[in-house]
Amino acid sequence: MRSIRILTVALLTAVATAAGAAQGALDEDTITRWMGAASAVRAWAETHEDETPDPGSFFDGELRMPTPEDIQRVYTTMYEHDAGLRETIQDHGFETAEEWGDVSTRITLGLASLEMAQAAPEMDAEMARAMAEMENNPNIPPQMRAMMEQAMSGVQKLREGAREEDLPALRAMQGELRAFMETEAGAR
Repeated sequence: MRSIRILTVALLTAVATAAGAAQGALDEDTITRWMGAASAVRAWAETHEDETPDPGSFFDGELRMPTPEDIQRVYTTMYEHDAGLRETIQDHGFETAEEWGDVSTRITLGLASLEMAQAAPEMDAEMARAMAEMENNPNIPPQMRAMMEQAMSGVQKLREGAREEDLPALRAMQGELRAFMETEAGAR
């Protein structure tokens, strides 16, 4: 019985150590590999338009701010969608759907957090102004106010979704990531 407990503790320690290692801070190499994979995914999607899932299908037809879980689901589903696409992503060192989804989500949330932090004073002032206008306008339906509050809450969740340990590498590559995202968006 004692040997079973020792074995169980050893296994749990090994799993926790492996999970902790996989959860380590992002580094510049991982971010660079991710940009290469993301660019290859975009190129794949352009040549396989009929096979590419509609991103809107991930949100059950709701018009809302995506959550970190939504972002993770989009990337994980992308990885699992097609063997050729999966191989393309694996060529850049992302061996599992979970790894691809995790790194993609962390980069997305981290970059969004950095960008929002830089724009926070203006963005917060604009949101407060818009809310004040809604409150003072009796012609605006309560549903519109609720949608605005939900959007503000969603933005806050995205800000809070970033991992502090990822921010140094993301900050170091923020200009490169911003240029990459703009180039990728322009290529669509």
